[in-house]
Amino acid sequence: MSSLTASANVTMRLCRVIAAITAVVLIWSAPAMTQTSDTTRDGPKDRIVAAHYPPLMDEFNGSAPGLAIEILEQAALIAGRQIDVRFLPFQRAMLETKTRDDTLMPALFRNEEREADFQWVALIQTARMKFVTTRAQVHDLTTARKLNLIAVERGSSTERFLKDKGFTNLFVTNDPVSSAQMLAAGRVDAWFLTERLIEKTWKSRKLKPDPVFGDVIHELPIYLVAGPDFPSDVAQAYSAAIKEMRNSGDMSRIIDQYSNLLN
Repeated sequence: MSSLTASANVTMRLCRVIAAITAVVLIWSAPAMTQTSDTTRDGPKDRIVAAHYPPLMDEFNGSAPGLAIEILEQAALIAGRQIDVRFLPFQRAMLETKTRDDTLMPALFRNEEREADFQWVALIQTARMKFVTTRAQVHDLTTARKLNLIAVERGSSTERFLKDKGFTNLFVTNDPVSSAQMLAAGRVDAWFLTERLIEKTWKSRKLKPDPVFGDVIHELPIYLVAGPDFPSDVAQAYSAAIKEMRNSGDMSRIIDQYSNLLN
């Protein structure tokens, strides 16, 4: 009888050990199962870097973060992806997009110098570049060459365009707000950028006097971009989503909303 009792005790102990081990395995495996479920439900997340260039990208207006960002947000929903948006200085945002394999930039002017550095995922819109002053209109490059100083942003397409045309009277700033303030203060004679970006920056800073625009000097397309190593299938998913938005009219509605903010 004692032998049978000892055997039964051993068996009971073994059962308790097995039960304890099973409980531990279940406890540790539960969070992993939940995490997998959440990732599947929400979709993979893409890193987005933006630079303050309103109305395309606006760092200081949470309710209206910029037309390019809102287009990208909706495109991500259509493509079944999440996005994590952060603002950086323009040069750093462009560099990180170019060199990382997990990053998109909502809006960048397309030109020959940048062509090989990025995947040009989808056209956002075409921008019209003009000279703006606070006095007489500047309608052409010949008149602009006679000015003392013209504000442009460092590393921008506008800087490259004027340098390629032989301009040496450029005053380079770090961002559009600095350019606008320089012009309003009379420290430069003109500012060269897209009409919409100038209008939005001028209005948001409540600058005086009112800006005076010349004729269109040049047009450049604005694209959603990624670096060369960004997954091509993900880039294609965003491209298809934005094409769908363009066909449905959703893209035009977002752009029109921002145009109305300027009025």
